[in-house]
Amino acid sequence: EQFIWSSPLEIGLSKLRSRGSSSGRISLPAVAMSLGDEFQFCIDVSLEKNGTPSCTIYAHYLLINKSLMKLEVDFKGRDGSIVDSGIGGLPLTLCKGTGDKNKSLVSILPLEGCSDEECKVWWDVEKNGNLINRNPQLNLNGKRRVKWSDKIDMEAVGTRGEIKCKDVSLSYKISSLTGIFHKTNVLTVLPWCILKNELHIPVTILAVYATLEHVKSLAQYFSDREGSKMGDY
Repeated sequence: EQFIWSSPLEIGLSKLRSRGSSSGRISLPAVAMSLGDEFQFCIDVSLEKNGTPSCTIYAHYLLINKSLMKLEVDFKGRDGSIVDSGIGGLPLTLCKGTGDKNKSLVSILPLEGCSDEECKVWWDVEKNGNLINRNPQLNLNGKRRVKWSDKIDMEAVGTRGEIKCKDVSLSYKISSLTGIFHKTNVLTVLPWCILKNELHIPVTILAVYATLEHVKSLAQYFSDREGSKMGDY
């Protein structure tokens, strides 16, 4: 990864209630800074109980892309979107503006799938066996099958759900870090589902978006076509 120096920041320690001063603030407003296009951090300055100024550098949000897809991320309040390759590396770090509650909203747009080799970054072959990766068709008959997802609130800690991008779905979960990282929330983007075969025999998976009766009828059709009788499961 290539990093650059942030622009200089001026911290007005004279505005704090320190060095014997009885007036002033106990803490200063958080100041945002950037290290390139993908990394945003905040600097927070406050007084310890003994009156010593303490400077904390942190990110409000981390976005970890485990979806096995290349994603474009749009964070409300930020100029321009960010592209994440989906093949590991550092997470995206995001900071919201002071007092701006709307800047915790993020949208996702799938751009392309990953190769089998790239999928091994997130998949333990030795523990789970080989992963059969079937990237979804993002374009069909000249038409785009994906669009920007609805906004996801990164302050909604403890939630999980579906990221609907038109005809392609992913899933997400939001958690909060603990200890010295307690100021940071994490949004993890995942595949909608992963099917693990523990039957020790080959199986055929048919993904169908339809009613249960239609799925049963279609499964019966493929079973009859193969000359075998479908059992009850």
